Amino acid sequence: MKKLIVLLLVLAVASSAFAQLTVGGYVRATATYSSDTKIAMPAERIRLNLDAKDPDGMYGFSGRFQGSAPLNGVQPKGTDYFYGWAKFAGGMGKVSMGYLDNTDYQFDNSLNKVYLVSGNVNAGFEYETDAMCLQLYPVAGFSVGIFYKPQPTTKLFDKANSGELAFGAAYAVEKLINVRTGWTLLADSKLAGHASVQYVGMDNLSAVVGVKMSNVALGKYTKIYTLDEYTMGAIFINAAFEYETEAKTMYFEGNVEYTGEGYAVRADFVYDKDLVYITDKTNFGVELSVPFAKKAEFNVGLSYGDVTKAVVPMFVKVSF
Repeated sequence: MKKLIVLLLVLAVASSAFAQLTVGGYVRATATYSSDTKIAMPAERIRLNLDAKDPDGMYGFSGRFQGSAPLNGVQPKGTDYFYGWAKFAGGMGKVSMGYLDNTDYQFDNSLNKVYLVSGNVNAGFEYETDAMCLQLYPVAGFSVGIFYKPQPTTKLFDKANSGELAFGAAYAVEKLINVRTGWTLLADSKLAGHASVQYVGMDNLSAVVGVKMSNVALGKYTKIYTLDEYTMGAIFINAAFEYETEAKTMYFEGNVEYTGEGYAVRADFVYDKDLVYITDKTNFGVELSVPFAKKAEFNVGLSYGDVTKAVVPMFVKVSF
């Protein structure tokens, strides 16, 4: 109750301080039955999104608060991200501080919006941690960003524990290509990051190809990945592929979705030859989503994997 009162006070203060405050989220109740374990697992989740800014869009804050039912007696964290930001020099610069969630320098995988598929393939540069960020927008379509994550230390200047530094850049040619790259500077001047290009020159098509690399001794890799999406009327198709050149591991995930009048049906397939992301080498699934009231949805699915066997998830979700 105390946390609810504090949250309501935050909303009241934000409403008076910011001209544009957006509040959204959802409540979801889930039950998942596994034919392998013969157990039905219930779960609940509540998510609250907050976004606020001044009338000119020069300063504001963003936050996501999420609570779930305890898993094995451990309560998950309640804050996904919460940070403030401010623009300067007429919008040519931006500073953000707090628990960030920055995806400006990677490409998202929309497969993670499908309930049965995790959307495991991405550029790996969603900067979601407590940090500071400086972004510059010198010309239209181009931006650079520098991220700094301080580390706990008892010294004012501690070279051995100076914190984490990352940087990214993005360039867009309207209705043709988007180029994004992001790199994190690790210990001993080691680097991990990606360079990716997205083609958007054809209507209803998005095609991303990129390279992810790391030269860390215990985690050295070079990965080639693709993210492809195509919309054709009521049909939406997306697929993701990843290949690691040294270990020669391969992963694929795909989804076909048809949206009708009052329902949506999906079919997905995952192939993980070397069990990099999931416990099945192959997994098939189907999913039906039916809205039954204003901002309410019923979803039921069926998946089958060579290890997990048949799994039946279902949920009721109410958005606000």
